Amino acid sequence: MSMFGFLGKANPLRLGGAWLRRHPWLRRLLIALPILLVLALLEPVVGLVEKLLSLLERILGPLLDTAVGRAVLLVLVLLLLAFLVYAFARDRVLDLFRRHALSRHLRACEALLQAHHAEARRGFQAVLRLGRWFDLAKGPAAEHGDLAVDARLKLARMALEDEGPKRAHAILARVPRNRATGSLALSHAELSARVYAVHPGQLQASVLEVLAEAHETWPGHPGVAELYVERLLAQGRGEDAADVLGRTLRKARKSQGDRVRRRLAALELALARAALAAGDLAKARARLKRAGQHDETEELLLLRADLALAEGQVDVALRVLAEVESPLAKERIRRLLADGIVDARKLLASVPRLDALVALAEHYLAQGDLRRAGRALRACLREGEPSPRLFALWASFLAAERRLPEARRALMLALGSEVDPEASKDGGDPLSSPFPGPGWRNRQTR
Repeated sequence: MSMFGFLGKANPLRLGGAWLRRHPWLRRLLIALPILLVLALLEPVVGLVEKLLSLLERILGPLLDTAVGRAVLLVLVLLLLAFLVYAFARDRVLDLFRRHALSRHLRACEALLQAHHAEARRGFQAVLRLGRWFDLAKGPAAEHGDLAVDARLKLARMALEDEGPKRAHAILARVPRNRATGSLALSHAELSARVYAVHPGQLQASVLEVLAEAHETWPGHPGVAELYVERLLAQGRGEDAADVLGRTLRKARKSQGDRVRRRLAALELALARAALAAGDLAKARARLKRAGQHDETEELLLLRADLALAEGQVDVALRVLAEVESPLAKERIRRLLADGIVDARKLLASVPRLDALVALAEHYLAQGDLRRAGRALRACLREGEPSPRLFALWASFLAAERRLPEARRALMLALGSEVDPEASKDGGDPLSSPFPGPGWRNRQTR
C-alpha cells in the first residue's frame, strides 16, 4: 500500500470529488443520470415522455398566445426560480445579508471606540432593522452571540452615558434574555447592575434583586460586586457585603484581584472596628484574622493592639505597637502612659524606639515632672538627630524652667530659623545642657 500511496495524491478526480462533497444535490444528480439514460432507451418511458411533452404543449400553448398568459408564465418561472434558490442556496443568500449586518456592526463598533456616538447609533439601529428580517444569531458571527442583542446592549450603554438611566433602562428592557448567552449574558448583567444602581425610580428591593442576579451571573466582575456592596452597606448588611467580596475575590482575574483584596481587607477592618466598639471581642478577632489574610496594614496592627488592650493583654499590645511607627501608634502609647497602664521601664523595654522616648517626655511634661522630662529629652538628644518636634519639646522644657533665652533659640530651630550669632553670646548654645545630642551643632535648621 505504501508503494502505491502516491496515486491517491496524483488522482485527477480528487478535486472534483471534494467539490461534489460540498454539493450533495449534484452528486445525487450524477448518480441518477445513468439510470435515466437506461430508462430513456426503453419504449414505455419514451412514450410517457412524449405524452408529458404534448400535455405541457396543450397547457402552455394558450398561455403563450396572450399577454396575460405570458405574464402568468413569467410569474410562475420566477416563483420556481425563487423556490429553487430557497431550496438549494438558502443558507448562502442568508449569509450574504448576515455578512452585511456584521460589516455594519463592526463599523458601528469602530465609531463607538472613536467616540462618534451619532454614527455608531445609526449603525447599530441599521443592524436592528436587519435583525427583524434575518436571524442574526447564525452566520459568520454565531460564535460571539446574536448581533441584534449586542447592538441593543451597546445602544443602551451609549444611552446611559448620553441620555441618562431612564432611556438606557427602556432600551435594556427590550433585550430578550433567552437570546443573551455567553459573553452577551455577562455584558447584560453588568449593564443592568449599572443602570439599576443609578435609576431614580427603582425601589430598593428591586435594585438589590437585580444586583444580586448580576453578581450571580458574573461573580468575578469587581464593578458589579462594588455596586452590590455599596447597597448592602447602606442597609447595614456588612457581613453580606464581605461575603460578596469574598466570592468575587475567588472568581476575579489576577490583574483585578489586588483591587478586590484591598476593598475586602478594608471592609473586614471596618467590621472588626464595629465589633470591638460593641464589645464583641470574638467577632472582632475573627474579622481581624480574615483581614490579615488579605492585606497587612498599619490600621490592622493598631486594631490588633486595641483588641489586645480590650482583652487585658498589655504585653501583646506593646509588642504590636512596637511594629508600628506612626503618629497613631504614638498617640496610643501616650494614652497608655496617661491611664497608668504601663510605666516608663515597661514601655521602653517593650518599645525600644526614639518615638516611645519622645512620648514619655511629652507625658512627663504634661504632668509637670520636669526632672524626668529633662532626662527623657536629653536621652533623645543623645540617641538621634533632633527634629522640629524635639526642638519644640525642648523649648517647652526650657520655658518651664524659666530659661527663656535658650527656650527662644530652641523654638527658632523648631521653626526652621537660623539662630542669631549675637544672641547666642549671652546664653550660649541653644541646647546648653549637660547632654547635648550628637550632630546638633552642625544642624542649625531642620
